[in-house]
Amino acid sequence: MNTTISKENDRVVLLGNRRHRNRAVTSVGVTALVSLALGACGSSDSAAKSGGLTTVSYAYLGPSVGQTPELVIQDDPGLCAPFGIKPEVKMLSQSTAAPALVAGQVQAARVGTGSLLTTAFQNPGTVKIIGSIPNSLNLWGTKEIKQVADLKGKKVGVSSAGSTSDLAMRELLSEYGLKLGKDVAVTYGGTTAALLGLSASGAIQGFLNPAPLPESAVKAGVHQLVTLDGNKKVEPLLATVVGVSADFANRNPSAVTGLLRCFDAAINKISSDPAKAAQVLAKAEKDDTETAAAQLKAKGEFTLNPFTADEAQTVVRVLESYNIQQFNGFDTAATVDGSFFAQK
Repeated sequence: MNTTISKENDRVVLLGNRRHRNRAVTSVGVTALVSLALGACGSSDSAAKSGGLTTVSYAYLGPSVGQTPELVIQDDPGLCAPFGIKPEVKMLSQSTAAPALVAGQVQAARVGTGSLLTTAFQNPGTVKIIGSIPNSLNLWGTKEIKQVADLKGKKVGVSSAGSTSDLAMRELLSEYGLKLGKDVAVTYGGTTAALLGLSASGAIQGFLNPAPLPESAVKAGVHQLVTLDGNKKVEPLLATVVGVSADFANRNPSAVTGLLRCFDAAINKISSDPAKAAQVLAKAEKDDTETAAAQLKAKGEFTLNPFTADEAQTVVRVLESYNIQQFNGFDTAATVDGSFFAQK
């Protein structure tokens, strides 16, 4: 699968191309891999420790309502301490987060299911999927698009090839007799902010995003065409998955379980103090608290769920059906590991 990586992510590409070097030094442990990614040095047979806590380098996809649990964890460094870990939260793009797990730049990440499964297939035994968080998305159109059928001959934007939004867009358009890449052109825009910018400039006429949109987009005439909530064909594709480095998980199983427990703590904090969560989201999005609160209300409750090999196989079938990636009998059970979720 071909992806376009922005210049700011050149370092990720270089690390990915030196993957053979990372594998050659596995005997010095995960700390050396993390140190390489951070430009430091040192080695150990266990994960880096800070004040008795296991440091977990974690990637999320950027400031958006769907990533609020990560934003809450980033805002409250002590939230995960009761679970024995100290997350170092950093932002990576959809196209680079999963490869970064393989490269050793991060030890955990939440990404689109298709992206992580493709990476797992291309790099056997390097990543594990340990849980999932459902997404809620709507299809939005610019002011000249009155219905989904009007997108024929136009262009839509998704984050990256094989991503959650890409698969959902393909399946949704197919319900209206439209084929992405044939009847409707596609642009891979990366982040939510980039897709909003593309719609504002007229470069795309449709995109998927949670409700509500920023006020600037609404004033420009961007409006909801259809919601994907309750769509039995598309809804299973909307989940994002939490993936971890297999090497890190094998060496530090308690830290992986601690990460899942910390997710639960963040989700509980969002529910118990929505005003604070809105402040954290607003600060990250550089927006006002009222808009952030409306986004969280529209999103509804966050849930952290187990992820099964059968669910993974469903995504694999969709990826293959659209010739995004052929998996050649890939055994999803080798990548999906429910043991950590069962222990949390």
